[in-house]
Amino acid sequence: MKMIKALVAGSILMFASNSFAALVISISDGTESVTVSDFNSDGIVSYDSDFSDMLAMIDPNLAWDSATWESVAVKGFGSDYYDDPLIDTLHLNVVAASGRSGGELTIMLSETDLTKDDALFSLDFGGLLDGEVSIETYISKSNDLFATDTLLGSILASGDGGIVGSDNGEVPDGNNPYSMTIVATITHSGKGVSSFDAETKVPEPASLALLGAGLLGLGAVARRNRRKNIA
Repeated sequence: MKMIKALVAGSILMFASNSFAALVISISDGTESVTVSDFNSDGIVSYDSDFSDMLAMIDPNLAWDSATWESVAVKGFGSDYYDDPLIDTLHLNVVAASGRSGGELTIMLSETDLTKDDALFSLDFGGLLDGEVSIETYISKSNDLFATDTLLGSILASGDGGIVGSDNGEVPDGNNPYSMTIVATITHSGKGVSSFDAETKVPEPASLALLGAGLLGLGAVARRNRRKNIA
């Protein structure tokens, strides 16, 4: 039992998490745009246009003055925040966009220096909509922010009320290290508010295989012990 526990623990410790990867949010309605970086290198980046006057005192480029979109709030989490050696995670969280009239708003969350290629990914979405939201996740072996070379998955959600969606597939091999970008495009036909959450996860297959082997070993020991007790 001790040997199997050591195998499971070792399979986890073999893989170090990403450190200080670049994490950036970009928001644009085609005329007005804002870009915010993870200043503290803690895997969190956020923007709230309701505080744009205060933000403009720090950086004038962070002021928001859109004729179409009254307010925009975005929070993004990257792999450094989750600090999980087995999974790369890009999480577009707490997105809320209030439109004065019909229009399109694009929000992008991008992170560099990810490593888990040749693996499966999952893309999940949930929100309350007053229009349509398109979610796309891209990777790029150029490892550049906001690069959209290879489409991993996509979700198109529309309607009034609660909407959920998901997509999954495989991250191609040979891209390590790479950047990953979630592109969310919000489209309103009139005045309304849309809020949602979108997350892409990519696990490391080798580490999961080792972990699975350890768990299978634990199961075998448990079955053997049960047979002994029955006998």
